[in-house]
Amino acid sequence: MASVMNWKPSFGLIALWAITLPLQAQTPVRLEGSISATTEAYTASGQAPTQAYRPDWTARLIVRPTLHLGPWLSLPFEFYLSNQGQRFQGPSPIGLQSFNQFGVSPRIGNWLQLHLGSFSQPLSALSLGSLRIRGVGAVATPGALRLALLYGQSQLAQEADLERGFAGAYARRLWAAQLGFQTRGGELLFTLTHQKDDTTRGQRLSYNTYTLPAYENTVASLSWGLSVSRYVRLQSEVALSAFTSDLRSETLDLNLPAWLFTPRYSSNLDGAARASLLVSPSQDFSLQLEGRWIGPGFVTLGQPYLQNDVFELSASPSFRLFARRLSVRLRGGLRQNNLRNTRLATSKRTIGAIDLSWQPVQRFGLDASYSNYGLTLEPQADTLRLRNIAQQFSLTPRLLYSRGAHMHTISIGYTLQDSQDRTFFQTQTQRNQTHTFLLLHTYQAPSRLSLSSSLSYTYTQTAAWRTRFWTLAESVRYPLRSNLNGQASLSLSRIRDVASRTQMGIRWGLTYQLPTPYGGTIGLNHQLRKLWRSGAGFTESLVMLHYSRSW
Repeated sequence: MASVMNWKPSFGLIALWAITLPLQAQTPVRLEGSISATTEAYTASGQAPTQAYRPDWTARLIVRPTLHLGPWLSLPFEFYLSNQGQRFQGPSPIGLQSFNQFGVSPRIGNWLQLHLGSFSQPLSALSLGSLRIRGVGAVATPGALRLALLYGQSQLAQEADLERGFAGAYARRLWAAQLGFQTRGGELLFTLTHQKDDTTRGQRLSYNTYTLPAYENTVASLSWGLSVSRYVRLQSEVALSAFTSDLRSETLDLNLPAWLFTPRYSSNLDGAARASLLVSPSQDFSLQLEGRWIGPGFVTLGQPYLQNDVFELSASPSFRLFARRLSVRLRGGLRQNNLRNTRLATSKRTIGAIDLSWQPVQRFGLDASYSNYGLTLEPQADTLRLRNIAQQFSLTPRLLYSRGAHMHTISIGYTLQDSQDRTFFQTQTQRNQTHTFLLLHTYQAPSRLSLSSSLSYTYTQTAAWRTRFWTLAESVRYPLRSNLNGQASLSLSRIRDVASRTQMGIRWGLTYQLPTPYGGTIGLNHQLRKLWRSGAGFTESLVMLHYSRSW
């Protein structure tokens, strides 16, 4: 039903676009935006693991028009539609969600923006990030004042689907508020967010070990920034999180408002802080210092990827020398966990990296990089002791050669990945190495013919096995006629470890630029992959038709 209903706004947008086209040159009414439509057909034969790949047919439509009514009102719309319905996998703990979305975010003047439908409104790094919300919101910025109010759902209710390995999801309600001051010279913002699973819809609570736990989370943060001068910028944020890991647990009588947070025996209170200092006195030099402390019990559902129980310090200087022919970027830092001795062991990690880019003349350039990551696990028991050092080195010289209108580019790349592991049980250090060689040649002809050839070889050696992997690929692009371009590529790969596998890939495509007044670009691509393995294998085919236009 939701998929059918979401079609209705699209017809309204198309009709509105058609009506306003004749008026754009005569009235202040103006419509701009973009549209993207894609359909894919997938087939497989032989021993292909069909379920692990993709469905047989998919279609997606994305429309982003913006209607301008004079200089004082803009109506940006967002419309997403797919035949897959509830097939969008969000980050943990965000579950399987609906791809079909519709939203509008009117902007009134230069100080007020409203949200209706599906939208995202980041507030701060420790409270609410780019989380998709289905609901309403308002952001007002009159002068230096900033006020934001959000309400809706950050997660939709989904019943469990064991065939797809999905445990289900509750509908998660969200409200958030932000108040403060924001200018070019500095800012001071207070943010308060609250999210709670709605157990009355979808999955229901029951006292068994297979029930999906329901969460409640409240985060309060204070962030500020200050431009000390034109060259120095300071930013910081501190936050406090209250998190309940299971709404089935009994409540605690602490006389807190229910709309703010309900303490339970499964609740936890913890804090977090982050700070950064950017010094950039010129275009040829900059230095960034960063630090963060995330408590082991700090959880914010508005930032699903944020890792807790972390203390980290880093410094990242960058500069350019010799008339900007040499660019250097450095990064070093320390990181450790087990901030309150809640783990059996403490892991400490050192980070060091350097990136160089040298362009002495136009025809020749050189890129080089080196990184070193060291991990030490310091447990209370020696049997858990672990030490790991991972290094990576890469070197890529580039050569540009031209003769008349013919242009050649040649690059040779080498990458070494080396890791050493040592534990209490091993008398010798276990070493793993991966060597990668890459040769790349591109050619551009006066007729706009473009050729690209590549040869790569990867050799991996561990204590248990060795793997060799090489790939030869060739691709061509050529304008067939006016507004019509064609491209094709052929690749052949060979993998040898315990067994041998051969893989061949063929890809061709056409791109056509529609003439005025239609406009837009239509693309047709076909990918064919064949895999041979021990006398068996499979073939898979993917055909994609795509249309896009911006106006």
